[in-house]
Amino acid sequence: MSTLITAAVPDPRSAELESIARQMLATVTTARVWSLSLHDEHADVLWLNESVLGPDEHDAVRASLEVFAGEGAPERYEHDLGDGRVAVTYRAARGGSVLGVLMIIVDRKAVMTDTLGASGGASGLLREPLERFCAWLNADLSATQLRLRALPDLPAPGMVLTTDSNTDLNRTLEEELTATLELLGPETVAAAAASPVEYVSSTETTVIAPSAAPELTLAPDAVPAAASTSPAAAPAPIDPALDRHYAALRAQPIILYTQQLEPLTEGNRIRRYEILLRTGSEHGRLKAPTAMIEAAAKHGLGSVVDRRVITDLVLWLARNPSVWRTDPINVSVNLSPTALVDPHFFKFLDLCMTKADLPRGMIAFELDAARSALSPQRTAEAAQLLAAIGCTIILDDFSMSAEQVELLTLKGLRMLKLHPRLTTDIGADKRRQAVVAGVAQMACVLGMHTCAKSIESRDDVRALTALKVDFSQGFGFSMPAPLSELAQPQEAQPKS
Repeated sequence: MSTLITAAVPDPRSAELESIARQMLATVTTARVWSLSLHDEHADVLWLNESVLGPDEHDAVRASLEVFAGEGAPERYEHDLGDGRVAVTYRAARGGSVLGVLMIIVDRKAVMTDTLGASGGASGLLREPLERFCAWLNADLSATQLRLRALPDLPAPGMVLTTDSNTDLNRTLEEELTATLELLGPETVAAAAASPVEYVSSTETTVIAPSAAPELTLAPDAVPAAASTSPAAAPAPIDPALDRHYAALRAQPIILYTQQLEPLTEGNRIRRYEILLRTGSEHGRLKAPTAMIEAAAKHGLGSVVDRRVITDLVLWLARNPSVWRTDPINVSVNLSPTALVDPHFFKFLDLCMTKADLPRGMIAFELDAARSALSPQRTAEAAQLLAAIGCTIILDDFSMSAEQVELLTLKGLRMLKLHPRLTTDIGADKRRQAVVAGVAQMACVLGMHTCAKSIESRDDVRALTALKVDFSQGFGFSMPAPLSELAQPQEAQPKS
């Protein structure tokens, strides 16, 4: 019996990246190069001519992604490593979106003699391989997007699928979807029609049992084939109470507020905000819709709230480019567990982001760390979809448990929001200080930021700053304000 041995086929994309990197090395022979590395938009290493990068080098890449964000950003940045070496970085960008970073670490004297070119941009020799690198990143990103968009729908455990498209509930959300896409661009409506979004029916439904939900797998080298058609399950009657709750969820008015994250370290050019929901009470006062969100989660309708938030947020950002075009921002939205297993949510988000043409990385989604750790595979699949669309991930209430540490490899993960029990009144607790310092160092190496939540005291701010935490968030320093206030001149905005 013979054994068939198949030789490994080289990845042409990797070979091209190697060629680009070698060309870059060949252009800087006049300077002593300690290392040359290529990174993607998430600070992950794509190519490195040395065995490892230290924490300071990773911090240089993280700082570069801040400096390079937004239109009009410099093409080159110098980060002093403090030991006679300087990390000189160049951006590979498309419009206002940074796709990657080239980092060359050289002796300071090489920078002082301008060996690598003027500080305003790349030298003539480096420009051509940098353009090749940007084209490589763009092609790789496009291939990923096509691969993910071709995936079959992923029915979620217990997810209710429509069998009747003529109900009031379906019409309500379909009208909203159509109106949203028309505002972003009429041709998107045709794309949406080719892949209609379906919702709960008031007459009959099909419920997918947890055991019937297929796993979503990402083929690395080929577009997956379309899912095979299987006979529909017998329709089951739906509880009228679910219809009533659904209608009430749609009728409840919501207003988007923002709360700014206060930088604790220097060099954070991107302004970061969390989106908060507010609704009107019977007395006319605004309040957080806690009951509405809890009820939506209880009935498996959390993604309905997510869609409403995304609709309002994307439209507002598309209509107010002056808010982010010159001074980049990042706005984060809390994502419900329902959305993670709702394929229609990702289709809706992809269509909206594509037509709005917002810079990559502008919108982030906050995932509860404890809940995400319960379903790591599905969380990883959702993170890859979000990264392909151009959104980043924030782990909320991160507590450094073993299960949550496993989530640090999520694609597009850019921030850890620490659980308040780790950071509140931290000044006199050396054990928690050690944990927080460790998380901050770990995040820096991974190209991420850290944020301490529910911080009200200046003593805590001083302690967190000393521990190298990047941001704090709390009502004591930044009160929530309507999203519309971001469009006001910066000097007119309340100081955090």
